[in-house]
Amino acid sequence: MWNFVVPSGDRSLDDSVAGTERGVILSRFSGGNPNSNLEFSGVAKNSFYAEGGAIRRALSETMVTGNLQDLLQNIRAVSREQVNFGDHAYPYLAASGVTISVK
Repeated sequence: MWNFVVPSGDRSLDDSVAGTERGVILSRFSGGNPNSNLEFSGVAKNSFYAEGGAIRRALSETMVTGNLQDLLQNIRAVSREQVNFGDHAYPYLAASGVTISVK
């Protein structure tokens, strides 16, 4: 989809990170399309681990799996900041309902 813009929310990315006990700031997802049950899996690229309300470290070879419907139903915050790729722009989403696996 081209020229796709998701509206920004009302919470800063810093506030979302501060409210995160353990999570991933997913900057890029390398994976296929969800299957007919909306399940997905792929690798987190250019992403970071957050714990205790702070960004702790960059991630390497980290698998992300889940169900797209569950993920969308578990959004708790949408950031004011957007990542602009030129032909599409998205805010950061704070959500639960995925599994993060590392080697």
